[in-house]
Amino acid sequence: FLILSAPDPDTQQRYSKVLAGIARDSFGEASALLTRLVTEKYHLFRPTTKRHVLALVAFIIQSNGKDIENVCAALLRQICGGLLSADNIWLTDEMLRLLTANKDWLLGRSELIPFVVVTFLRTMADHTKA
Repeated sequence: FLILSAPDPDTQQRYSKVLAGIARDSFGEASALLTRLVTEKYHLFRPTTKRHVLALVAFIIQSNGKDIENVCAALLRQICGGLLSADNIWLTDEMLRLLTANKDWLLGRSELIPFVVVTFLRTMADHTKA
């Protein structure tokens, strides 16, 4: 996954466009691989890789890619309840921004909505205690 290791946003955007050009399954394989990577290895990613993952997810959402909601669910699972670390707050904020920016897409994914609501309600409860 060259896109995740791109040194800057411009290069990453170019790689994303190349991926869009060669993806014959509407990003299905890319989404499956991203889901697996996020589920199994997200905690090992460096901050730049985490930012690249979220940028790639945003790109695939905007391209109406297949199964990207599974990646979103995997990313939401990485938000830890009760953990007020900078990393956890950053991921929460970025996912909120991503889902807000793609509200119409989210509203079309009825299986993802309850998961999003529970995740952010749990997070709100944690932050009102602090």
